[in-house]
Amino acid sequence: MEKEGVAITRDQLERAFKAITENLNDGELSRMLNSRFDQFRDNFEGLNIGYCLHNFIVAELDFKSPGVRGIGRLSKHVPRFGSLYRKQLSQIDQHKMEVLYDLIQDLMLKSYLTGVLMLGEELQEIKVNNNIQLFENWIPNIYVTPFNVLGSGLQKALIAFCGSSPDKVIDFLDTNKIKRKGFLRRDKISEIISYYIVAGCGLRITETGK
Repeated sequence: MEKEGVAITRDQLERAFKAITENLNDGELSRMLNSRFDQFRDNFEGLNIGYCLHNFIVAELDFKSPGVRGIGRLSKHVPRFGSLYRKQLSQIDQHKMEVLYDLIQDLMLKSYLTGVLMLGEELQEIKVNNNIQLFENWIPNIYVTPFNVLGSGLQKALIAFCGSSPDKVIDFLDTNKIKRKGFLRRDKISEIISYYIVAGCGLRITETGK
């Protein structure tokens, strides 16, 4: 699929931050997050992050290529999204594909921002400034660490800050009757989505040269 303008805009970034923080009841945490976001905002590499997310999501939604493996996988255990729903995705229109793309992008951007806001005692400096190098460094590490083996504090932050975004991807599938037979299919798509959360946070880690 084609999307014009892959850069993540300042407006997108600020909307994601607002969604993350609007329901916080902890005043001290809220002040800390706002302070860190203010530091980060002017140094945000929207073109680099947009490039990485765009190329990853387009590859995930590929329903035409044979096989089930997607980029970054060493095995077939976690299939790419598009391979699970070939027939159904081939039958929906471009607008709906773009809605699905945007839902996945929103989820991964919130996860990326969670890494910005919560990793390290201070805001980490961006050390990988080239979009192609960033993408190539990031992709091999996405499927190394499942969500459930992340540190408990980071898991809780990702769950809280990503909010309903994972459910919105599932809801999109249900609304558009994009389903596969077999009770394990829902578990498999949930596993795929969990790696999108890992990937977003991992992009921030890669960007800071960790």
